[in-house]
Amino acid sequence: WYCDAIIYGTGLGTGAMTVWGTIQFNNLGENQDAQFTLSDDSTYQYSDGALSLSGQGLMTGSVEDDEGYTFTVDYGKMSPGKTIIPVTAQSDVGDGLEYFALLTKTGGSFSQKNMAGKWFTGFFSREGATQVCRYGTVEVDTTGKITGGTITTSTGSAITDVSGTLNLSTAGVMSGYFNIGGKKTAKHAKMDTDKQLVQGLVLDGENGGLFYMVRYTETVTLDVSELNFSYLVDGDAAPAQNITVAADNGVTAWTASSNQSWLTVSPASGTGPGTIEVSVDHTGLVPGKHLGTVTVTDATGPQYVTVNFTIY
Repeated sequence: WYCDAIIYGTGLGTGAMTVWGTIQFNNLGENQDAQFTLSDDSTYQYSDGALSLSGQGLMTGSVEDDEGYTFTVDYGKMSPGKTIIPVTAQSDVGDGLEYFALLTKTGGSFSQKNMAGKWFTGFFSREGATQVCRYGTVEVDTTGKITGGTITTSTGSAITDVSGTLNLSTAGVMSGYFNIGGKKTAKHAKMDTDKQLVQGLVLDGENGGLFYMVRYTETVTLDVSELNFSYLVDGDAAPAQNITVAADNGVTAWTASSNQSWLTVSPASGTGPGTIEVSVDHTGLVPGKHLGTVTVTDATGPQYVTVNFTIY
């Protein structure tokens, strides 16, 4: 697993530290190897301990570093896709430290285009004695350029001048920066294998924190749920009709298909708002009523349009 964390507590005064690295478990939850780097460039290793996972995906347990300090999980919850685990924990180092960490499963094959789309995003950092949160949306094109978005600060003010560049390697490691009222550099960020979430560290000079990006998924809407066609034998062919696809964010992908050979749709796929042309062909059909279905599917599932074709 990739691991990114922010650490704070009385032992650090009013500041905070960031930490990143990898941790490997066997199928019993036993820690096999964990290598971490702190924001002061010091390194350390956890070589003992074990974490347990309940049937509901709740994590408990602790790991121990080579100096004998223990890292104990207060709360951890695995995502339904089993690729992300947010964790809060405590350590007995010094006067006691609090951790907030994000674990992301390693593996997967990626391309730069996987960054494209609209994302919910959040930033959490400790800037001096102040905890600062920022959240909102960013829009990224296929080259990794942030083309727009809106970020809300802890005080409720909005940042609309949002820009930056986010680069994704074939291993799903993201680098680059966000310009959200100041440049914030992404470090040790990882996209999950389902390509729905990115988490990592964000650095702003001496200040550091965590950030996450969750893919914005919108259900497309259709303007009709039923279409009716008719054809009189030896008459003119039934004219085509349209289904209008609405998608406010403009980046939702969808596909269209039919379940009958006499029923065709065009195009078979699209992104964002569009129009699907639906046609019927009477060739080879006997007089009577014929029933078909057009299926439009996006990331959240299918929607159906019933097609009634009557031949007289």
